[in-house]
Amino acid sequence: MADIVKHVGIYGQKKCVVVFREVPEESDQCLIVLSDGLEGRMHDELMAIVEGIEAQTAKDLADVLNRRQFSDGTNMLTQLHYAKRLTKVSTDMVDLTPLPGQRIGLAQLNDELRKIDTGYVPPTNDLSNETDLLESAKNKPWSERTADEASAYNQNQTRSASDIATEAGRDNGVSLNIGEDAPAPPAQEAIEPSAAQGLLIQASMMKEDAERLLAEASQKEQQAYDADPSLKPKRGRGRPKKSESA
Repeated sequence: MADIVKHVGIYGQKKCVVVFREVPEESDQCLIVLSDGLEGRMHDELMAIVEGIEAQTAKDLADVLNRRQFSDGTNMLTQLHYAKRLTKVSTDMVDLTPLPGQRIGLAQLNDELRKIDTGYVPPTNDLSNETDLLESAKNKPWSERTADEASAYNQNQTRSASDIATEAGRDNGVSLNIGEDAPAPPAQEAIEPSAAQGLLIQASMMKEDAERLLAEASQKEQQAYDADPSLKPKRGRGRPKKSESA
C-alpha cells in the first residue's frame, strides 16, 4: 500500500503544495505553491522537506518551512513569499491527494478540522522567554554560540509564519499571485468523502505518522549504539553460583 502524503494536492490540473490551509481572517482562502512551476533546486529541496518526517507529522506545513532553509541559507517560507511563489486561491478550488487516485476537498477538510479543533489560530513565534539567550548570541560569533543561543537568534531573524501569510494575503500590489491574478482552474466535479470517511482518513494518517516516528526512533537508537557501544544496555550477570560446602 502506498504511503499517505500530507500537504500535497492539485489546483485544477496543476500539482501544488498547500503551505497555508487558511489565510488569517479569510478561512475560505489558502496559500499554495504550484510545485511544477519551481526551478530544479528549489523544487527538489521543497519536496524533500514536504515528504520528510517533520512535515508529515505537522498539522501545518508553513510552520515547518518557517524553521527550515534552502541550500543557499535562505528561510524557505520567507523565500517562497519574496520570490512570489505563494498563490492565494479559494479553498474550494484545491483538492488534496494523500494517495494516488484519491482526492479530498481542502474546504471540506478544513471544516472537519474546525469541528475537532475550533478556534484555530496560526501560531506565532514567542520569544518573550528568550531575551537573555538572544542578547548573549548577538555578542558571540556563530561558532561559539550554544544550541539554545543559536535557536533563539535564528527565530529572531525569521518572521512568523502568520505574518507572512497575512502579508501574502493582502491585495496591496506587493503580494503575490492573488485574486484575479490567480488562474481559475477548469470546473471539475468534486469528490467529497463523508464526515465518517474523513475521520477514517485522519486516523490512517495518524497511524502512518506513529509508525514513521517509531521507525525513526529505532534507527537513531541503533546509530547511537553503533557510535558508542558502551551506551547499549547490558544484560546482568545473573545470580552468582552457590559456593559448595567443604
